[in-house]
Amino acid sequence: MVWRDILVFADGTDSGIARAVCAGEIASASEADLSVCVIAEMTAMTVGGGSPAMADAHEQARRLARDDAGRLMEALEEGDAPSHSRRAISVLEAPHADVSRLVASLARSSDLLIFGQPADGDGASLDESVLTGGLMGSGRPCLMLPRRPGWSMIGKRILLCWNGSREASRAAHDALPLLIRAQAVLVMHSGPEDRLDGTDNGGLLRLCTHLSRHGVKIEGPECPATSDGVAEGILSTADGFGADLIVMGAFGRSPWRERLMGGVTRKILQTTRLAVCFSH
Repeated sequence: MVWRDILVFADGTDSGIARAVCAGEIASASEADLSVCVIAEMTAMTVGGGSPAMADAHEQARRLARDDAGRLMEALEEGDAPSHSRRAISVLEAPHADVSRLVASLARSSDLLIFGQPADGDGASLDESVLTGGLMGSGRPCLMLPRRPGWSMIGKRILLCWNGSREASRAAHDALPLLIRAQAVLVMHSGPEDRLDGTDNGGLLRLCTHLSRHGVKIEGPECPATSDGVAEGILSTADGFGADLIVMGAFGRSPWRERLMGGVTRKILQTTRLAVCFSH
């Protein structure tokens, strides 16, 4: 499996610029083309509005997005290593209600979608809409990068979470381009102990053998004992392993149930300081 088209949503903040640069590094390592998208977010009243105030607001959003695109292009050119990849930056206008659908539509014809960690969990932020469209609507692997800028190239030490589920299997195989290049990959059991759908020792060993056949440098498997919960166990194991990336399935149950009852995906999204590669 190879990546040839990588899509990243970014802006002109320090975090957004670092995200675009990291996406450029991944594209270079994969010899993939990179598409950088900046969203000019409009209110429903602004789009197509006829009043001077609406027109001014519309133009200001466009101008800010174009400025962000310029800063992103400068950052990519300054830190660019020799690469055969093509890069393109575009500004897309969309009302907030349409952002998720726009992201899903664009990501469906990409090999990897990269976006930023949401600032909050109330669904109001642009990053949350991008995440929802990518994870729930695209059917593509999604790489979430933390909001803090200045991280180094990710994927040297990877924690792969396995609970025998469809989502976990998709994540493991979707992330193969990253897993194959990693210096070390630790496979951990991250599901309930009483499940028999691949989380038993035989299932874990089969996964490790399968990935080894792809050239993945496997460590483990590991079955950490923790009474604090699955999400806490994942983050603790990642910290102990010195991981710079977590690979895991997303939303084993519906996102609405996760919002109401809590869930591993939501807790990781809100609390992690690491990059996470999700598949749903």
